Amino acid sequence: MLRLFFATILLACIPPCLCHAGDSGFLAFGPGFRETAPPQEVPDIFFRDAGGRDIMLRDYLETELKGHYVLLNLWATWCVPCVGEMPSLDRLQEIMKPYKFTVLALNLDREGNVTAPAFYRRNGLKNLKVFWAASSVPLRRLHARGIPTSLLINPEGREIGRIASNIDWTRPESVAYLKQMVNRLN
Repeated sequence: MLRLFFATILLACIPPCLCHAGDSGFLAFGPGFRETAPPQEVPDIFFRDAGGRDIMLRDYLETELKGHYVLLNLWATWCVPCVGEMPSLDRLQEIMKPYKFTVLALNLDREGNVTAPAFYRRNGLKNLKVFWAASSVPLRRLHARGIPTSLLINPEGREIGRIASNIDWTRPESVAYLKQMVNRLN
């Protein structure tokens, strides 16, 4: 029974094989990133910030992140690929700070209010805000088949692409593409 439990956890961290994004520019992120065409409205999900404040994604996108592109990353401290990806997400947030771009890293640990802040401190993550959901509901609502999964959301609150894998978000071609995308708003 214990073997089945660990096998299930391991499989949850292994991303499915996804097709490439064609000529949309998303290949800057690697072959696993796929475009969501046409852009789809992101389902509303509930989560909390570090202070325990209840947040609905749609409200947050329409108020605090209005006019921003958002990279919504679903992760957990027990997921090895997720843990490996977090430093590059933190650096990406630092690089993109002058732009209308926000990385929203949503922790799915049951006790994310404790584990996520401790993880950030231990790993020197200083640019990402702490958000946690304490359940797998966001996975289901966002049709994510595993973690890590990242959704790229446009300023209208629509998903324009996703990747179900860990990647280095600070690759020069990835950063250049994101800057170009955000600059089209101006």
